[in-house]
Amino acid sequence: MKNKIMWSIIVLATAAAFVSCGGGGGGGGGGTPPAPAVPDIMVNDNNLVISFGTVVLRNTSEQTVTMKNDGAADLSIGAIAGASAPFSITSDTCSNQTISPAASCSVTVRFAPTGGGTFSANLGIPSNDPDETTVNAQLSGASPNVVFVTSVSGNGNLGSWADAGGKTGLAAGDAVCQARAGAAGLSGSFKAWLSDDNDDAYCRIHNLTGKRSANCSQAALPASAGPWVRTDGFSCAARIDELLDNGKMYTPVRFDEFGAQITEAAYFTNTYIDGTLHPAVPSPCINWTSSDAGLVGEGGGTDMTSYNWTAYFGLSCAQPTVRLLCMQTGAGPSLPSLLTTGKKVFLASGWGTGNLSTWPGAGGNSGLAAGDAICRARAAAAGLANADRFKAWLSDSTTNAKDRITSDGPWVRLDGVPIAENKADLLDGSLFTSINLTETGLYYGNYGVWSGTTDNGVKTPNTCNDWTDGSSGFMGSFGVAPNAGPGWSSGWSNGTSCNQSVFMLRCIED
Repeated sequence: MKNKIMWSIIVLATAAAFVSCGGGGGGGGGGTPPAPAVPDIMVNDNNLVISFGTVVLRNTSEQTVTMKNDGAADLSIGAIAGASAPFSITSDTCSNQTISPAASCSVTVRFAPTGGGTFSANLGIPSNDPDETTVNAQLSGASPNVVFVTSVSGNGNLGSWADAGGKTGLAAGDAVCQARAGAAGLSGSFKAWLSDDNDDAYCRIHNLTGKRSANCSQAALPASAGPWVRTDGFSCAARIDELLDNGKMYTPVRFDEFGAQITEAAYFTNTYIDGTLHPAVPSPCINWTSSDAGLVGEGGGTDMTSYNWTAYFGLSCAQPTVRLLCMQTGAGPSLPSLLTTGKKVFLASGWGTGNLSTWPGAGGNSGLAAGDAICRARAAAAGLANADRFKAWLSDSTTNAKDRITSDGPWVRLDGVPIAENKADLLDGSLFTSINLTETGLYYGNYGVWSGTTDNGVKTPNTCNDWTDGSSGFMGSFGVAPNAGPGWSSGWSNGTSCNQSVFMLRCIED
């Protein structure tokens, strides 16, 4: 009995050992071998769409792309490529590097647009990750269209300009603009803002031909061109329909293709405020092929905004110092926000003679006090803060406008566009942009504005008998609403008769 029990124990022990060793039935093992260690790349937490938003010309935006090794073996990253212009890699701690498990590296990508449009590129990231040998991060950015005044000048025979490339007429003007853009490293397609007997500038800026009245030979009138920024990067003009129909030229063009400032210069357009051939001057300079001194073409000015930017001067076709206005064609992305902070300025809605006591809002006051009352009434009606602090930009025979303003700015227009950084800037003879936006939100063109004041804030001899007389017996100095350059306050210091009834006032928060 004892031997039988011992034999049973030996059999059971042997069977158990056989099973534990994987015997019986020819099985291939009792468990799964561990997986080999591999790298695992994680790019930007799997956010592979990298947007730089809207960036204006001569500005940049940077984004950092992070690569992390989420695996258990070393991650080998190859040469990262694909960030083509206007994208570029400015720093790179990843290319051709080995990244340990749980460690990371980064690449900084810069977006620096050289013209308007929408841009995209793929950032290719190769590695030894067995599941993703190359990860592509999508780069995107946008930049508004660009406008500039040429640094070069010439006469009305555009084919005689050095950059005309053998072309004549409108084609020569376009060649000049494209050549100047290229010289400055600006990308995109540019055309001269010019009209002739056959083609309106409005159509041309949409890369079309013909007349606006005929929808530029389209089924419906196109209205997608723009908006535009200047070559200093500041917003210049709204989309073409708002620019022409509502006067939304936010700032004077004032800058050439290289970003150099130009003031008191004229450029050919022969284009009316609606983008069509100027009705007063058909066949301008024989459709831009003549420099005959007896012929003229209409033009705009580098210091002008709403409406007068395109039609203000009559220019001789023989004048050798006239420039061209060049606009990038087609539709572009929206402008960045214009909003800046500061004390407010506006052009008072309504108008009247040099006798300010007769204006609505004068409140029984006369002279300078009437002007201030008018500004305050308009400010209050518009719901502006500090309405009781507004003063009219006026001098009389004993008081300079500059002495009536006691604060030091800065001043901004109601749409947020800067006017002057401080009082010295206000009085230096030129504004950042024109004071031509009313408290009701309208942009005014060629309207006279009473001032009796030089650009430096000093009284002139002509103040409509201290703003108490609206007859033809007195004179009042004035400027024009859309002018931001020399003469903005008193371009006509000798003035006009005080019985003019459609002159306006500028109002400044003190």
